[in-house]
Amino acid sequence: MTTQTLPFFSVVMPVYNGAKYFSSAVQSVLDQTNRDFQFIIVDGGSTDGTIEMIEAYAKKDPCIISLDQGSEPGVAAAMNVGVEASIGEWIVVMHADDIMMPRRLEVLFSCIQGLSENIGIIVSGVELIGDDDRMIGKSKPHLPNNPYFLTQENCDHVVGGLYHPTVKRSVMEKVNGYTLNCTCTEDVDLYNRVIESSHGIMIIDDYLMKYRIHSGSASTSKSRLLLMQWRFQKDLIRRRRAGESVLEWEEFLESRMKRNIFLRLNESRKDMGKVHYRNATSALSSRAWCRFLYSCAASLIMCPVFFLRKYRSRKVVI
Repeated sequence: MTTQTLPFFSVVMPVYNGAKYFSSAVQSVLDQTNRDFQFIIVDGGSTDGTIEMIEAYAKKDPCIISLDQGSEPGVAAAMNVGVEASIGEWIVVMHADDIMMPRRLEVLFSCIQGLSENIGIIVSGVELIGDDDRMIGKSKPHLPNNPYFLTQENCDHVVGGLYHPTVKRSVMEKVNGYTLNCTCTEDVDLYNRVIESSHGIMIIDDYLMKYRIHSGSASTSKSRLLLMQWRFQKDLIRRRRAGESVLEWEEFLESRMKRNIFLRLNESRKDMGKVHYRNATSALSSRAWCRFLYSCAASLIMCPVFFLRKYRSRKVVI
């Protein structure tokens, strides 16, 4: 009688109407040099042929598990379905419009060997790519130290800006997975609940992902909502850590409307500058040069400090 060995990784990919980039994303997972994984794809009711593509891939490769998201909408719900079905020690987050570097799992596996039991999340740098897969920039997570743990000294620091983390499954279960009512910031909410549960974040120096920027991505199409959700998350997290009562989303929005009108107008101006910057990167991705120049100019006029800081960082290459 033989004992079946459980996979070390569970790659979880939520998808909804992602046919345009789906094949590239799936193939990048299947081409990994480390094949010790199960591949869970959770569909949210696609109508563009994605479901048929999933079924075709599942017939070819037994490591693929196809699941239906069910009636609960949103990325957080899809991820929870995938995590619940996972059996690997580590959950590898993957989106259906991005690309894994061939050695992503191999590098992760090497990093995990001898890693402290208190590390709950591992992240790496990413290459930013456009619609046609060309590289338009690079980005690496920035945290006060590596590995990062929540301490008394940095208790006001809210962690964000981590692309596609790899999360220890036992830690994911400990914090009860993703929170469903986080519209655009389910990942930020997860990161911070993980560090609040006394687990740390490790940053790998390598670039292990290609992260696609395009007009259909949530970070672009929901820019203004994302900015407000980020403020809501920061308020919620800081209140929670201080032992104070937290606000519901509607209460938070109401409290923002009660502020001085000049503060609200100034915040709106800055937000529009940030939205135009995101639109500029989206236009750069698709080589829409007129829209790119307009969005750059609008961002510079409305929020010059933000625009110049981003430009000097060389995160996105023009």
